[in-house]
Amino acid sequence: MRVSTQQQFDFYMSQIEAAHSRYLDAQRQVITGKKFELASEDPGHAHFVISANTIKARTEQLDRNLRGAKDYLSNTEASFDEMNSMVSHAYTLAVNGANSTNDQAARDAMASEISETQRRLVFLANTTGASGQYVFAGQKSDVKPFVETPPTLTFNGDDNPINVEVRPNETMRVNLQGAGTMISTVYATLETLKNDLLSGDVSKISTQDIKAVQDQLAQINAVQGDTGTKLQTVTALSDQNLKRIDDLTKQVSDAQDVDLTQAVINMQSAQTAYQAALQVTSRGQSLSLMDFLR
Repeated sequence: MRVSTQQQFDFYMSQIEAAHSRYLDAQRQVITGKKFELASEDPGHAHFVISANTIKARTEQLDRNLRGAKDYLSNTEASFDEMNSMVSHAYTLAVNGANSTNDQAARDAMASEISETQRRLVFLANTTGASGQYVFAGQKSDVKPFVETPPTLTFNGDDNPINVEVRPNETMRVNLQGAGTMISTVYATLETLKNDLLSGDVSKISTQDIKAVQDQLAQINAVQGDTGTKLQTVTALSDQNLKRIDDLTKQVSDAQDVDLTQAVINMQSAQTAYQAALQVTSRGQSLSLMDFLR
């Protein structure tokens, strides 16, 4: 079978083009660090990468939600932890104030301490989070919720929930329900105790104020327990999400990213093959008819 010069030329060119294509692919992988850029280049891995990135993006959104939830819950927990200490001290003052051995000067000093506790309570009631939001303002998070107008504490927020999606299709309320009523009641209880200390009404302190302060402590403890439970849940979910994100990132990298050292070796091999194809073609095209007849 005779091989024409055109057939030879076509064969050499096809070899060059194939070698050049392999070289360009290898070079592209070194430059981009990716095994493929278009889905058509590797449909199987491309489909996996798209699906994994979709799941990763969803998981990252949930993690951002959890960080926001953790901000609300952590600030609530810290504020109520301090409120607990303050109201516990107020309880001690109430017990001491009910002791008939204390004179009025001592009760006046106790009342002064209660006033300071009230001022600190107002500060905590207006706690702000990482984004500058007022934690106890409900959905009016840009409005300062509590304003002290002695002898009362005015609440300017609302009791609408701040719900955060913490799992797919599962939300958690992260702001304190009834914050306005509860904190205002604590303030009012302290105001009554202060006035009874100032008036020296030992009987009322003994029969009413001590019990009222105990009731507020019980509510504060209940909030602390509920908030702590939610915070543990959010922290655990956040840890799980971070691990999931790391796993997905690795899986996507394994499917899409090249081993740079191996990619360089492959490029060098492809370059050598391309140069060899050029050389073979060059020698083949330089042969004359007499060379074939020898």
